[in-house]
Amino acid sequence: MKHRGFALLELTVAAAITLLLAVWASQALVVRLQEANAKSAALWMLNVREGVMQYIQTHYRSLQQAENSSALVPEGFADWQHPTLMELQQQGFVSSRLPAQTHMVPSIAIQLVRAGTCPGENCQLEALIYSQQPLLRRNGQVDESAMAQWLLASQGYGGSVHPARPNRLQGQLFDFPMPLVHADGSVTMAAGTVGLAITLQQLAAMDFLRVRDDRNPDFQGPLSVAGDVQLSGDTTVGGSLRIEQTATLFGTCDTHGAVARDQLAGLLVCNWGTWQFGSRHAGAYSINSIYGCYSSDGRSTRNPVTNACSCPLGTQEVLVSDGAHSNSSYGITRGFVCL
Repeated sequence: MKHRGFALLELTVAAAITLLLAVWASQALVVRLQEANAKSAALWMLNVREGVMQYIQTHYRSLQQAENSSALVPEGFADWQHPTLMELQQQGFVSSRLPAQTHMVPSIAIQLVRAGTCPGENCQLEALIYSQQPLLRRNGQVDESAMAQWLLASQGYGGSVHPARPNRLQGQLFDFPMPLVHADGSVTMAAGTVGLAITLQQLAAMDFLRVRDDRNPDFQGPLSVAGDVQLSGDTTVGGSLRIEQTATLFGTCDTHGAVARDQLAGLLVCNWGTWQFGSRHAGAYSINSIYGCYSSDGRSTRNPVTNACSCPLGTQEVLVSDGAHSNSSYGITRGFVCL
């Protein structure tokens, strides 16, 4: 009987330990799943944030000048203050492969916030991307654990409306008071809402030159451009213009109208596949019947373009002088201009 009592006790202890391990494993699995959901939701919203950044960058000037919510309808946005994920995808700012929702954040809202003198050049833009439903437990209380996991996964860009501060959307990089007041009304976020922001500081790099910007950027320092530059208007250069590309006179070229330089021929222009003189002036020379391409005192009279007593190919020599010195020992000198 005593041995049976010990066996029953051992079985009870083993069952209890097994139950505790099962509960612990189940709880650990729940935490891991919640962490995975938080990471997935954060990465998903970060992708949307990048799309909103591109949306603002592309339409910055129009967003500054917008006088009503339908100002960007021709660009594919029914309300420029509230671009939708579908609109961003249709206009190519967000990948069409990005899911419409995640398990933790089933839907989001996008809100553009303007400040300063609007509409106008001094109008300032910011943006919020936030969950439309707060993170709650089954009992309706704010799930602070899920909020913390989401904030960790948001790479420092995230913020939340904490139950202790229900009147603010706060993160490491931003702090927005609630409600957000706009010309069209106000937006209030419930405690448990998570979101991302695009702040004035993050948009500061866009303040110099933007896509489709019609302002004069008035750069006060050097400007380097790695690719081609296309200008639709006149160009004024206050200093000298240096052309680095070199070519060979009458060599082949690809771009009609392109300009290059030749060490001897000077400025060249690509004319229907051939490098030709950039101007009609192609030099001049004189030739003496006795001294050839030299004067009687030994100075060269060659054409500086061809380095000879000749005109370049494609030009015509025009006689401009023909005379003999009174002393026949100096010979007859003829002068030519190449046109």
